Amino acid sequence: MTPMLELKNFHYSYGAIHVLKGISMYVEQGETVALIGSNGAGKTTTLRAISGLIPVKGMQNEILFNGTPIQGLAANRIAALGIAHVFEGRHVFKKLTVAENLAAGAYLRKDAKGVAEDIAAVYRRFPRLEERQTQLAGTLSGGEQQMLAIGRALVAKPKIILFDEPSLGLAPLIVKEVYEAIKVIKNEGATILLVEQNSKLALNTANRAYVLKNGEITISGSSADLLNNEDVKSAYLGAK
Repeated sequence: MTPMLELKNFHYSYGAIHVLKGISMYVEQGETVALIGSNGAGKTTTLRAISGLIPVKGMQNEILFNGTPIQGLAANRIAALGIAHVFEGRHVFKKLTVAENLAAGAYLRKDAKGVAEDIAAVYRRFPRLEERQTQLAGTLSGGEQQMLAIGRALVAKPKIILFDEPSLGLAPLIVKEVYEAIKVIKNEGATILLVEQNSKLALNTANRAYVLKNGEITISGSSADLLNNEDVKSAYLGAK
């Protein structure tokens, strides 16, 4: 069976700095896969390359979506294929209202009734967004902005969602709420690629995971296996 998303021997450099050194990974339809590692390992670069937010060229830079190469496509074309990206730091449209941000997530869709139903579903999932739907997104708390960013991605009705550090900068109680929402989305059958520096949180959410270290995949396997791996526990889970 062809994976929904696959990187094969993927390299990426910023000038002379070789950030990704031939990584290979895949995400099957309906599974949640985590990419963990320390700061500077190349996690965000991987997601940005998939989304077309950084230029990708060359035969050694193969990114496949449902078996079709997408490297080199413009970001809007990649989004139109069904790849949604929830960015590190939220990146909501601060001068638009909550309702306008959600509507912006559906800019590629033509089914007005379906869009309205999906926005209503976001409000059910995040009641605080419904309470604040006429409020400017820039005036929301960090947690509310993260909920809005997730909701905006869901309204796009994507085939896969890329999450980049969804817990970053949030209070522990808000992190718990955000991850409960991600787990619900996962259990509803969504396909997710999750980048998260909180490795324990990521592994407790994902089905499988890859460890990225200095631009290379060093360990991969089921989340349960990685949670019990002594090297992973020592380096990423705070265990000695």
